Amino acid sequence: MTERSYQYTDQSSEQLLKMELSKAISRYKKSGQTGMDHEILELLEKTREGISQNFHRQNWENAEKTYQYIDQSINDILSIQLTRTDKESWLKEIQGTVSQAAYALVKRNEFEGAVVTLERGLARLLSEALQRDRADLEPLKTTGHTGLYHRYQDFVECHHEAQQRQNLEDLKEVQAELDKTIKDIRQVPGYEHFFSLPEFGFIQAAAQDTPLVYILTTAAGGLALIVRKEGITPVWLQELTTTALQEQVRNYRNAYEHRHQDEPTWFETLEQTTHWLGQILMDELNQPLQSRIRMADNEFLTLEEILTLRLESRLATLSACETGIPGTKLPDEVVSFAAGRLQAGVAGIVASLWSVHELSTALLMVRFYDYWREEQLNPVEALRQAQIWVRDTTNKEKVDYFARKYTDYLSRANPNAAAADAAILLKATIAYHHFQEGARDFEHPYHWAAFGFTGYNEVPHPRPLSQRAKDNWEREDRQLIDTKLT
Repeated sequence: MTERSYQYTDQSSEQLLKMELSKAISRYKKSGQTGMDHEILELLEKTREGISQNFHRQNWENAEKTYQYIDQSINDILSIQLTRTDKESWLKEIQGTVSQAAYALVKRNEFEGAVVTLERGLARLLSEALQRDRADLEPLKTTGHTGLYHRYQDFVECHHEAQQRQNLEDLKEVQAELDKTIKDIRQVPGYEHFFSLPEFGFIQAAAQDTPLVYILTTAAGGLALIVRKEGITPVWLQELTTTALQEQVRNYRNAYEHRHQDEPTWFETLEQTTHWLGQILMDELNQPLQSRIRMADNEFLTLEEILTLRLESRLATLSACETGIPGTKLPDEVVSFAAGRLQAGVAGIVASLWSVHELSTALLMVRFYDYWREEQLNPVEALRQAQIWVRDTTNKEKVDYFARKYTDYLSRANPNAAAADAAILLKATIAYHHFQEGARDFEHPYHWAAFGFTGYNEVPHPRPLSQRAKDNWEREDRQLIDTKLT
């Protein structure tokens, strides 16, 4: 292929660039190849430069139009990619353009367009997987389309198996059949928009009970869009620039990576980062309103393996260290263990952003489950209340609370081995360190702020255990606790 140099500066040259990109994508699709293409990469880079130039000149209309063209182009390319790896490689080439486009739309008072742009442009792979795997097609069976229902379910399962085997020929064949099945489903009344990109009406419906908040950063500043059933409220976050955020992330990661050699600096940096975010983000918002987990026997469960699972859990709590950290190579796609569990079928996930403290995490998890299971709070509010409790209660109040939990356990009133474990650990730790009763030794954000919730907030509460199940659970856990006490 002949080397080309694409240097365009004016609007007419920008149109020529778009024409060249269209031709290159057309040649790429006709060739039948997948993966990266150097000619298209060069053209995409120049087109991205066009967005940045228009953004710098505050030519919001041209910036948004250029993004729409890039978005259309990348969708054409993604439509023929077979593996997740290839899709991630292409999406990496347009990182940041979604935020620029949404920012430009808000500058033009097109709030709904900005929200739709963000919803469609961020976490594309996760959204695609969730929409494919969790489609509610049960009504098809009651309207004479049982065969279509089972055909869709079979091809989705075949798609998962082909992805797991990384067999490109099988993937191509299965994807073609799945696309045909989706097209047939759209012919059924009521399913005309099945597997289509979300429109604003869909987004607003999701905000009927709880507001949705979209937050973005650009070189010109940050922006939050609060979507309520009454409408959209923009909140300008002038200090939340891409440069400022990158500097904070760089300092945070450096302190975290050296936390074992310099724990005081890590604690100080964590507090500075949360304080910074609180000042420039939360204060403003409050005004209008191949990672892996170490398992037993020193074995590992990778995110790639999680993505191939088919789970039906209501709530997954990943209380180990760093289970909620997203990848840095593709931040717009939110690749993390939490996202992997969502894609695998879990309704909601609690995960951590840093290496957590054993004791404070035990206290937090027990209180979280108390609020969720016993007081029937939704997961977000249960986690929030548990964090406040860990932060604000004194050492004595914590000891007294878990002493009551342990007494309840031994009296058979409340079989909760986790609470008993925490009580034993808390009592032993306080005795060893000679904590002051009136002090709050876990008030630093390090001890309670690492955990966040991702997913569907209305996770069903567990059904009450039968008495027989309670007796069996209590007998096994009592033996375990008696062993620890001795």
